[in-house]
Amino acid sequence: MNWSRIKTIFIIVFLVLDLFLLSQFVDKRNSNQLGLLAEATLEDQLRENDITYPELPKDPIQETYITGSSRTFTAEDLVNLEGQQAQILNKTLIYSKFEEPVPVPENSANWLETFVSKHMISGEDYVFWGFEEKSRMLIFFQQYEDHTIFYNENAVIKIILNEKNEMIEYQQTVLTDLEEMEVDADQAGSFTALKAIENMFIRNEIKHGSTITQVDLGYYTLISDSQVFVPTWHFIIDNKENYFVNAIEGHIIRDSAKWSEE
Repeated sequence: MNWSRIKTIFIIVFLVLDLFLLSQFVDKRNSNQLGLLAEATLEDQLRENDITYPELPKDPIQETYITGSSRTFTAEDLVNLEGQQAQILNKTLIYSKFEEPVPVPENSANWLETFVSKHMISGEDYVFWGFEEKSRMLIFFQQYEDHTIFYNENAVIKIILNEKNEMIEYQQTVLTDLEEMEVDADQAGSFTALKAIENMFIRNEIKHGSTITQVDLGYYTLISDSQVFVPTWHFIIDNKENYFVNAIEGHIIRDSAKWSEE
């Protein structure tokens, strides 16, 4: 065996391997630099258009699709609803009237959430969303691991007020057995909050001089009438308009849902 020849072959192999590893390193570095450049360019464009936003989480999210089912209520569920005349409709809906109207203090989001947690089934899982003035309805959305499930009829509490701003009745639905779905790696959340803002910006959903006043992550119904939910970025623009961006595919969902008293 010619040792000199073998040594030459090894040298050539290692040289080729080094060149390959070097090319991989350069490609990765260039990719990272392009990503940083694109991010910097977007931030410059937002600044030039006088669009401001709070500090954002920078990393891609880890959340993925979740699924659940509507809770079926029983007479036993109603036993602890004191001071109420409650009944079950269609197995999955509670309709209840308060025996005495309950006054609502002003600026009372925290008070309302505490009241709901004490007086409604699994009330600690709900967060105050807002007030529909036309129907005089307080809306509370259910949460999953501190992330809000937006606008789903199977995960909501709707409380009706009288003209004196007193709670008189409510409806409630509950999602149960909520859990993450097993999906491929490419179906996990991939859109950062800044990338979601970029999607809105290039589609002229964010106007010159706008202020993004709130950013949070929740879930939106993937397909109407389904119990599958996709991670979704929620933005409030100028303290009044709600926007939702699919955190996996980047689709924009403009808030047009206005619920009325049923």
